[in-house]
Amino acid sequence: MLTILLILPIICPIIVIDEDGNWIASFILGPKENKDVHLLGNVLIWTTPRTDFKESSPVDNHLASNKYWEVDDNLIIDAGKSLKSPLDVYSYVVKSLTYDYSRVGSENKRMGAAEILKNPAAAICMEYTDLFITLSRRIGIPAREVNGYAYTQDEFLKPLSLVADVLHAWPEYWNGESKQWIPVDPTWGSTTGGIDYFENLDFNHFVFARHGISSTYPPAAGSYKITGDEKDVLVKPEAELPVIPNSEVKAIFDIPKAMFAGESQKIMLTLTNTGGSARYNIPVSITGEDFTVEFPQNTINLPPYSNINIEGTIKPDDKIWGDAKVIASAGDTREDITINVAPKQALKLPVIILVFILLLTLLIYLVKTKHVKKRRI
Repeated sequence: MLTILLILPIICPIIVIDEDGNWIASFILGPKENKDVHLLGNVLIWTTPRTDFKESSPVDNHLASNKYWEVDDNLIIDAGKSLKSPLDVYSYVVKSLTYDYSRVGSENKRMGAAEILKNPAAAICMEYTDLFITLSRRIGIPAREVNGYAYTQDEFLKPLSLVADVLHAWPEYWNGESKQWIPVDPTWGSTTGGIDYFENLDFNHFVFARHGISSTYPPAAGSYKITGDEKDVLVKPEAELPVIPNSEVKAIFDIPKAMFAGESQKIMLTLTNTGGSARYNIPVSITGEDFTVEFPQNTINLPPYSNINIEGTIKPDDKIWGDAKVIASAGDTREDITINVAPKQALKLPVIILVFILLLTLLIYLVKTKHVKKRRI
C-alpha cells in the first residue's frame, strides 16, 4: 500500500519514518494550545506486495513480548507447540476464535492474546490480530499489527462506519524468502464464510498505522479524539489515478575537502523532500577510485516535507597524494568533489616542527646564557 500524495494545509510539521515505516509528524504547541490538523491525500493500493519497493527488515523487537502480545505466557506456549508456519497460525486463529458483534460500537477494552484464549467467543479484530502476532512471534516469525480503514458490506459494521471512525486491525508477518511483510486478515477469514484472506488481501484494506516495536504506538488516524464519536476520517474510492506532483528532493553532501591518506573521516548526507509527494527508493551513491566509502543505505524513502541526515565514513587509500575525486549522487543531484589528500607522514609534521622550534628556542637560550656569563667574567 503506497501513499503517493500528501497535502498539509497548515505549517509543515517535522516528519520522520520509524522502524515500522510509519510517518510520524510532530507539532510544537504552546501551553493549553489545541491544533486541528487536516490531511488530504491520494493513496494507491496494491493487492500484492510491490517488487520494486524495498521493505524495512524486521528488528529484534518484532519477535519480542509486548503488552497484549504475551509471547512467554503458558497458554501461548501450549498453543504454539503444534504450529510451524504462518499458515498454521492463521488457520489456528480463524478456527479458534468467534467474532463477538456485541462488542462493536461499545467502548471496548483490548483483551490481548493470552486473555482471548480464555474467552475465545469474545473476539473482535483486535484479538484476532493480537493472537496471530503473538503465536507467530512464539514460533520465531516476526509479526506486527496494522490499524487502518477497511470497507465492508457487513450490515452490522457498515452503518457504524458511516457515523464514526470504526477502525479495523489485521496482522502482517515477515516472509524471509521474499524479504517482504505479508498482510493477512484472520478476522475476515473467520467472518466471511471461509473466504481466503491468507494468500491475498483485497482493495478494501487501507493502512493508517503499523504497530511492531510497540503494540499501542503510534495511534491511528481516527484515534485522536478529544470528545465524542465524531467521524474524522473520510475515504472515497476513485476510479482514475490521481495526477502525482513531482516533489523535488534536495541533497547536501558534507564531505571534507582535505584528508590524510589512510585516515577515516565522517561524511554526512542531508536529503530534503520539498513537496507533498512521497519519494521512494531514491538512489544514493558516494564513490571514488582512491577511496573506501561506508554508507548505511543505497536507497532512501522520504515522506512529504521531510528531511533525513545519514552518516557514513570515507577513507583515502594509504598511498595516494594530491587531489582525488569523489562522485556523490542522490536522486537527480550529482556532485564531483575534489579532495586534497596528504601523505600519512604529514600527520607527524606539526609535531616535528614543534619539537624543532622548542629545541631551537632552548639552543638560543643556552647560547645567550653562556654569552652573558662570559661578559660578567
